[in-house]
Amino acid sequence: MRIYKYSAWVGTAGDQTRENVREAVFYLAKPESFNDPFDVSPVFDTTVSEKALRHHIVQLFMDKEGISKTKAERKMVQALKDHPEFLTEAGREMYGRQISSGMRGVVGVCCFTTELGNPAMWAHYADGHRGICLEYSVPDGVEIAERAPAAPDIPMVLQQVSYSSERPASKLFDRGIEEGQPLFDSMLVKSTDWAYEKEWRLVSLDHVGKIQYDPICLTGIIMGFKMPPEHVQEVKTFARKLIVEPRLYVARPNAKKFSYDIFPYT
Repeated sequence: MRIYKYSAWVGTAGDQTRENVREAVFYLAKPESFNDPFDVSPVFDTTVSEKALRHHIVQLFMDKEGISKTKAERKMVQALKDHPEFLTEAGREMYGRQISSGMRGVVGVCCFTTELGNPAMWAHYADGHRGICLEYSVPDGVEIAERAPAAPDIPMVLQQVSYSSERPASKLFDRGIEEGQPLFDSMLVKSTDWAYEKEWRLVSLDHVGKIQYDPICLTGIIMGFKMPPEHVQEVKTFARKLIVEPRLYVARPNAKKFSYDIFPYT
């Protein structure tokens, strides 16, 4: 499988990209820095009967603290005294919004695409066709990077993003919430407006920062058709100094279609 990551060559974004490539690392970023305000912003269904809510809290105490049902029930009664807002729909909705907002600052996501010839991708993510696109060749369905130290149980496997006209909602008071499954699912659904990106992701619920990959995975660097000649020379010099030298390519506008053709750089 071939995946691609667009980037500027100059400026802060270019500096960070070159550093990451030299170190052979992917950077998992906070979604709050993304250009889509709905990205990794889960919606919660907060409707629940008081009986079900009390049962959920009891089970939570039993699972997390390893205590008896009787002790858990006493703690549940006290918890609802301390937080009566959970007994109102408005209070639960506010709690759900707080969780959703907080998640965008603690989870890590690294984005890729399978789309190479799309002019919009070059325009939006590669400095208006003046930047680069990194090509990675990775096996299907296997881990492509080391697991994050803060989240050793989460395999670094590429996940395909799906696109929808509606934001998926998860039950807030559901056992799966404790394992983070609804959050994980929300990371992989975006608006249909972004479908042209054909995105795949590495995601982590607990790690923001760098994770190591095998340098052999970087198989190509494609240069945008507007890249200045001096930057082309810089890319050549940069590639030669890498642990495993990737192939160099250039993008050229197709004569008949609204897309780019990719040619080996000579």
